[in-house]
Amino acid sequence: MRIFQLTFDEYQNLINTFQLPHLSSQSLGLDTFPLSDLQNIKLLYQEYIERDARLEEYVNEVKNCKSIVFAEASRMGNKNYIYRGVGNNFYFSDKTHNYFKNVIEAQWYDSIIIDFFSPIGINHTSKKNGSRDYLNNQYKSNFLFYNDYLDSYINSILTLMPGVDIENVSIVIAAPNRTRDSILSYLKSKYSLPIHIKCYKINEIGATDQFELL
Repeated sequence: MRIFQLTFDEYQNLINTFQLPHLSSQSLGLDTFPLSDLQNIKLLYQEYIERDARLEEYVNEVKNCKSIVFAEASRMGNKNYIYRGVGNNFYFSDKTHNYFKNVIEAQWYDSIIIDFFSPIGINHTSKKNGSRDYLNNQYKSNFLFYNDYLDSYINSILTLMPGVDIENVSIVIAAPNRTRDSILSYLKSKYSLPIHIKCYKINEIGATDQFELL
C-alpha cells in the first residue's frame, strides 16, 4: 500500500477550502496572492507528491519504529523537513545542524517524522496574522474536513510498518506553538495517548533541547 495522496482535483479543493488563494506572500514582503494562479497550485501539488515519495522510500527502510515526531511542513526547498538521499544515505539536512538536531527521539530508522500540513508546502511567517496563523485558523475552521485527510494519510504510513501503532510508540511534537496546538488537538481527539505529550520548544532555527509536557 502506498502513502495516501490526494488527486489534483482533491488537492485543489483543499487549497480552496483553506482559502489559500486569499493568502498573500507576506513572508516575501509582497502584496501578491500566489495561489490565485492555477499554475502555482500545480507546482505546489508536484512538490507535495515528491515529498511524500521520499518519505515513502524512507518508511520502507524503517525496521523498528520507536518514535513518531509530528512537525510542521515547509516547502520542498527547505531541507529542514525533507528526507533526502536513498538507501542508507537519508538525512534531514546538514548533518551537524538541522531542525531536529535536539529531538532525541528522531533517530534514523528508529523513527519517522510526519508533517502535519504535509500537502501545503509553503514557507511560513510567524508574525501576527502571518501565514502560520492563517493556516492554523483555517484548520480550526475546517478541522473535520482536514482530519479526514489526516486519518487516511497517517493510517497509510502506519500500514507500511507492520506492528507499529501510534498508541505503542513514543509520540512527540516539534512545531511552533500554533501548529503544536493544532497537532495536539488532532492527536488527543483521535487516539488514546498519554495525558501529556512531549512538545519541544522551537526557536528561529528549529527545535531546542527544552520541552514541555502538554
